[in-house]
Amino acid sequence: MVDVLIVDDHPVLAESFAAMLRGSGVEARVADADRPGEVLEQAREHAPEVVLLDLDLGGLGDGRDLIAPLADDEQFVVVLTAVTDPIVHAECLEAGAHGVLTKDTPLEALVEAVQDALEGERPLASEARRQQLLGDLLAHRREQAGRLAAFERLTPSEARTLAALIDGRSAEEMSQDWYVAITTVRSHIRSVLRKLDVGSQLAAVAKARQAGWQAPTE
Repeated sequence: MVDVLIVDDHPVLAESFAAMLRGSGVEARVADADRPGEVLEQAREHAPEVVLLDLDLGGLGDGRDLIAPLADDEQFVVVLTAVTDPIVHAECLEAGAHGVLTKDTPLEALVEAVQDALEGERPLASEARRQQLLGDLLAHRREQAGRLAAFERLTPSEARTLAALIDGRSAEEMSQDWYVAITTVRSHIRSVLRKLDVGSQLAAVAKARQAGWQAPTE
């Protein structure tokens, strides 16, 4: 059993921080994993008091995907990340993380925060701050839903047409690639412009990018 299991794709930095934690009396271990499932297996094996989890895990993917399964295993997850976006921090909390620390925090403060986490405290400034982050996440999602509302009205054919416009393809190319009449493609384009309430194909592409629209997977 260890006090802290560190999950990070930068082994030198992770080992340095582990050594600093050990120097403060905390038994720390760096996870050695090549796939996400191995992280979960090592967490179960070592039964740490705290899992210190990075988000950008290179070949292991996005650390956010590990928060919920770790939390389901009753692990006390603290995210340690270079990401400063409060929306991302809120997503981590929503997924089950007990707190979020940023890598620009002084090392002494990080060690102190980990020690607080070992005592069961949430490493955040206050519960009010936690609730503010979650509230901001809810507002962000409402705003995002509003931006995407017009795109929800597109038919599958219209969505495919818009995706092709974003890729820079012409109506003639779509017609040839999809084996449909050019008049059909142009009809889809007109319908896309009408539903998005824009006056040109360039404006439709710009609106899609600004809204963060992603074409549905087929």
